[in-house]
Amino acid sequence: DCNKPIKPNKKPPKDWVNCWKDISGNDAHVKTWNPNPYRPPKKFNPPKWVKNVIGGKPALYFGPGQEDGLIKQLSTSDRWEGDYTLFLLVKQEESDPKKKSSYFSTGNNTDSMQIGHGADDTTKDSIWLWMNDSDDSTRFTNSSQVEFRIYAVRDGDAKRITYTNGKLESSDDIGTSSRFTDYQINLDRTRQIYNGSYIAEVVLYSRNLDDCEFYDVYKYLLDKYGITGEAIPVGASALNSIYQESLDKNEGIPGTPEGDYIRVDGTADSNIGEIN
Repeated sequence: DCNKPIKPNKKPPKDWVNCWKDISGNDAHVKTWNPNPYRPPKKFNPPKWVKNVIGGKPALYFGPGQEDGLIKQLSTSDRWEGDYTLFLLVKQEESDPKKKSSYFSTGNNTDSMQIGHGADDTTKDSIWLWMNDSDDSTRFTNSSQVEFRIYAVRDGDAKRITYTNGKLESSDDIGTSSRFTDYQINLDRTRQIYNGSYIAEVVLYSRNLDDCEFYDVYKYLLDKYGITGEAIPVGASALNSIYQESLDKNEGIPGTPEGDYIRVDGTADSNIGEIN
């Protein structure tokens, strides 16, 4: 029920989730029902709600052989293309993933993108951001078989920057950005290939976040899931040396726990207008 917080259905089986609520207020709830314009309408099987998957928090489990998937088909007026920022918090379950099986995709267009496994036997164990033009595709990692991953993409100003668990993977010039006609969870662009995975978070912005905003969201995900020992992305703290110096002198800066950063308000009279 997408009018309520995400939780197991009240009707048996309790752990099935037919709708994942969008909390942004944009009514972009992803559901099992698919009024598919590319083939006859289809109702995908619901993922299962599983507790204590990452950092004691729940996630949705999508079975590889069960055609599990969630989708939001955007109306014509809501479709968009261009700059975006995306965060995915996932845990790969299937040890032998299918080629092109994905965590997320944006439609069945030549300029849509998907994030998932490679397209052939030599690349299927790697995670990629795939575009129709291979020159605009980007590899995240050479293996998906780890406990969890936070994949992050910043796409704007003809450049794409990707991160895995806080590590900068690539910063590439690109010819085209992605078109968004659908939000498809655990589905490739064709909606015919399914992945075996846990998906805990999908955070999407229709613009390229600035540095402070990007690191705000990243730090929020690390804190929410109790993920420690991970790298905060390069550049997260322009004033981190000041913070480290305060630690060396045993002097704290209020409101800045370890790994956080200071946001400078350039419009203020003082050098530091506010601390987040």
